[in-house]
Amino acid sequence: MCCEQTSKNYGWASGGSSILSEFGTLHLEMTYLSDVTGKPIYRNKVEHIRKVLRELDKPNGLYPNYLNPKTGKWGQHHMSMGALGDSFYEYLLKAWLQTNKEDNEARQMFDDAMQAVFLHMLQTSQNGLTYFAELKFDRPEHKMDHLSCFSEGSEARALKTSEKYYILRPEVIESYFYMYRLTKDEKYRDWGWEAVQALEKYCRVPGGYTGLKNVYSESPQQDDVQQSFFIAETLKVSTY
Repeated sequence: MCCEQTSKNYGWASGGSSILSEFGTLHLEMTYLSDVTGKPIYRNKVEHIRKVLRELDKPNGLYPNYLNPKTGKWGQHHMSMGALGDSFYEYLLKAWLQTNKEDNEARQMFDDAMQAVFLHMLQTSQNGLTYFAELKFDRPEHKMDHLSCFSEGSEARALKTSEKYYILRPEVIESYFYMYRLTKDEKYRDWGWEAVQALEKYCRVPGGYTGLKNVYSESPQQDDVQQSFFIAETLKVSTY
């Protein structure tokens, strides 16, 4: 029986639009299908989808969640790292990884998209928590779907890991601080204490504290700089 007789339109996307997280993720499986079958037709089809996405004008560099397949234009300008948009960004990075980091187009699209997301969708709550808001017609909706939580792992996976230095930044210890306050799990205090001990062992100097040039070295060379944020932030969040 043909799909036209069995498929159903559930009306999740208004105006006959297609959903970004659906049509924008086909390339991962279809490219692999071409690889294992030796038939390029599957890859060719999804490469056309990516070409359309790449060449479309994107509002503020962002990808709306809806695209009208008949007109080739975006539907309503609703952007989200959660439902309707999430997998598109996730699969761009995975497509790059799937090809042993040779799919530079996918990586460039991911980097460009994340730059726009960080610029226009990243928000900070009154309690100082960072989250990705949704945008509807350029106005932020201050909520973050559970589905958006993939983004931290994707960003971590996309980061370059060649940096060896440590300049007394607070963010890791700050994360332990928040996680302890939220969960009361003592392991976060233990991790924070280990960080404090490491600071004392490797960064303490007669005049204060210094950054390190190579954290992978057993005897790391110090950079002889105490950053201003060390006292303002790192020490503050180390006192929990």
